[in-house]
Amino acid sequence: MKTFLIFLVLGTIFFGCAQQNAFDQFQLKPEQELGEDGLQSSKLKNREELVDGVATVVYLNKALPKKYNDAEYFYVYLYKKNKKNKISFFLNGKTTAKIEKLPVKNRFTQLTSFEAPWSSYYLVKFNKIEGDKLNFRVKEGSFSSDVFKYEKDQ
Repeated sequence: MKTFLIFLVLGTIFFGCAQQNAFDQFQLKPEQELGEDGLQSSKLKNREELVDGVATVVYLNKALPKKYNDAEYFYVYLYKKNKKNKISFFLNGKTTAKIEKLPVKNRFTQLTSFEAPWSSYYLVKFNKIEGDKLNFRVKEGSFSSDVFKYEKDQ
C-alpha cells in the first residue's frame, strides 16, 4: 500500500506538469514564442579564438510566415567591439539581396524582447533558397560567427 501511494503521488506530479513548457511561465504573444524559439547566438571569433562580438539571429520566415515568405529574411542584432570593419552576411554561401540597418527600437523588437543602444540591428534579405536547409553566417573582417542552422517549412 505504501509503495502504491508513492507511485500515485509521483505519477500525479509527473503527469500534472507534462502539459506545460517553458513558455507557459511567461505572457508571450505567439510571434514572440516563435521569435524566441528560433533565436540563435554566436560569438564573432577569429582563427586565434579572439572574440570581437556576438551575433544573434532570428529566421523571420518561420517567426512571421504570413509576412515574410517571398524570400529568405533574417533579423540580426549584434554587438561588436571593433566597429570599423564592414559586416557581411551569407546564406548557404550566397551574399545578401538587401540589408536594412534598423534603429534600436524597431518592428522586430517584440520578437526578442531585446533592445540595447550599443548593438546594431539589421533586416537581412536573401533571394529564395531551394531546399530546406539554411546555413547563415555573419562575417566581419577576420572574425566570423559559427554557422546558424535553420530548416525551412516546406
